[in-house]
Amino acid sequence: MFAIRSLETGISLSPFRKTSKRLEDQNWFLKEIVTNDELKARDMHAKDLPFGYVQFISPRGDDICLAVLSEKSFGTKSCKQDLQDGTMQTIFLSYQ
Repeated sequence: MFAIRSLETGISLSPFRKTSKRLEDQNWFLKEIVTNDELKARDMHAKDLPFGYVQFISPRGDDICLAVLSEKSFGTKSCKQDLQDGTMQTIFLSYQ
């Protein structure tokens, strides 16, 4: 379990920061996503850089993922639904 924090302010980057006093709600588990052709096709850097793919999963439940929402803000979304509908809002790059 780990936290994602701003280097400048130290503030936790969590959509639950203002709604929960529980410290564990500010943290995440990391889940590696197995690379497949669909992910590589959507990744414009896949041929040039050796990135892998991960999801940040909330301790609140194994299907609650950190997401970059349409309005360019952090929120949460179903991890499984995001992979199924292909919006990829919960997929982040990780250097391998």
